[in-house]
Amino acid sequence: MRILQLSKYYPPAHGGLELVAEFFSRAFVDRGDDVAVLALGKEDGTYQGRFGERVIQGREDIKLRSSPFSLSYLQEFRRYLRRERPDYVLVHLPHPFAHELIGWTKSLLQGSKTKIVGVYHSDIINQVFLRDAYNLHFSRSLGLYDFFVCSSPHLRRSSAILSQIPDAKMQILPFCVDAHLAPVARRPAFRGRFLSIGRLVPYKGYDFLIDAFRRLPYELTIIGGGPLGEKLRAMAPPNVQFTGEVSDAEKLRLLDDHDGLIMSSVNRAEAYGMTIVEAFARGLPVVASDVDTGVSFLVRDGETGLMFGIRDEASLRRKLETFGENPALIGQLALRAQEFYQRELTYDAFRRNVERVF
Repeated sequence: MRILQLSKYYPPAHGGLELVAEFFSRAFVDRGDDVAVLALGKEDGTYQGRFGERVIQGREDIKLRSSPFSLSYLQEFRRYLRRERPDYVLVHLPHPFAHELIGWTKSLLQGSKTKIVGVYHSDIINQVFLRDAYNLHFSRSLGLYDFFVCSSPHLRRSSAILSQIPDAKMQILPFCVDAHLAPVARRPAFRGRFLSIGRLVPYKGYDFLIDAFRRLPYELTIIGGGPLGEKLRAMAPPNVQFTGEVSDAEKLRLLDDHDGLIMSSVNRAEAYGMTIVEAFARGLPVVASDVDTGVSFLVRDGETGLMFGIRDEASLRRKLETFGENPALIGQLALRAQEFYQRELTYDAFRRNVERVF
């Protein structure tokens, strides 16, 4: 089959959406499909991805409220449709420009057997005006898509968009991480060291987390960079350290060198949490805020991790104290999380799901 993916960006650009798009490419290539990806970048061009997929890059002309637009992206899309007639077009959402392209090129798709699939990563949450306008417009054009894929039943249920879509047009396909994240054989006794990984942006809740650690007798290491870096470093007490961006090897070392991972997101912009899957794969217990998205699908309180209330310092403290008070429970949580990972969140499980859905 011929597969075309429409993505905002694509590796070597780094981010959760880009990682998922690359896993889709890998799964399709592994079964012998012809795979192309249309993405935005600094310049027009074509290159080969890690798994043999062809990446067509259109130069980003402007960006409006985090939504990029590109004339060459439009031209390349129309050219590809005329020349190659794909069996599936996967649109990684939210991507307002790509959504519009599907509507604008509807005439090219009429009479073809091409299926349009919305791979729904998250709602637009933080940009209120764009969110409301986009949701209204998107809801009126759901018929452009043959079906949708999302990462968890929790996101499907809580999303203003996905909750409108009939079950017959929805597929749940949990996202995965690389298999090299094998669990460590044994962890040392509790040392009061916690880790958080993510972009330093408002919805991650790092201001709350750093402030809470002023009054907690533990250490916190934060991996990642972003626009709030300078502000967060200025407010951090001595028991909070920043590493900035790190290599994959260093990230694995840090995962192994801490007692647990904390995800402190404050709203539904945190739609899944690939760092949670990485922690599960490595055998690291996770404590996360209950934002009722894929985070709650992954971190099941008392089963695969511990949940605390959004911006609830007392709730966070109680959960972290559990690590020192009940090490047997923490070991059980880590074991169940590893089992969950092996059952549903490996690349092999992802590939089987791709076979089922497509």
